[in-house]
Amino acid sequence: MNTFQLKIVASNKVFFDGECVQLVLPIADGGLMGFLAHHENVVAPIEIGEMKIDTPDGKSVRAFISDGFVEFSDNYALVVCISAEYPQEIDRMRAEEAKRLLAEGHTTDELRRNDMARQVIIPRMIETMRQQNISYSVIDGFPIPMQHVRIITLDFRPWEIALASDGYPFLCPTLEESERRLRQQSEDDPLNIGTFQATKAFHPDNNSFDDRSYIRFRV
Repeated sequence: MNTFQLKIVASNKVFFDGECVQLVLPIADGGLMGFLAHHENVVAPIEIGEMKIDTPDGKSVRAFISDGFVEFSDNYALVVCISAEYPQEIDRMRAEEAKRLLAEGHTTDELRRNDMARQVIIPRMIETMRQQNISYSVIDGFPIPMQHVRIITLDFRPWEIALASDGYPFLCPTLEESERRLRQQSEDDPLNIGTFQATKAFHPDNNSFDDRSYIRFRV
């Protein structure tokens, strides 16, 4: 398998350092640019968006990246950026801040009514949301870039498919079970800072922490 060495350096960490099969980056004023082994030597500016890294073990890593640049030379790619984060890292940042606030004496009920930990991640969320239906696809009523939509090919066996929005922390085979797990999450961890982490807590006046949609069908 043809590979190249990739190193991604953010302002606070080395995000990635290893072999890569394919790298896709959001290039400033140029859409997406893909890199394979033995790509021509190039230096290009990077803008805020989603990047994709395919590794030799068959894994595909997706993460958000901020402004920076990429240099590809002699089968070695160096990416330097302000920040590079997995989507779940934003949830982790809020969880750590909520735990810090609890340790300072704030109560769970206080943080449910005034989610101060959420304020810490708002700037990062705004950065990523600016790229909706540009460098990644969402269903939000606007045109969707189909090149970012993952397609799953099914065989001719009967399939039962369940789809849900992220208001359900656990997607289950039935709506009833999904609702039960949601209620359990609200009772066990209303701040959403434990095993399941999210960008917001359960407000005491609501029965969920986000919008909920669920559909199940057979094909």
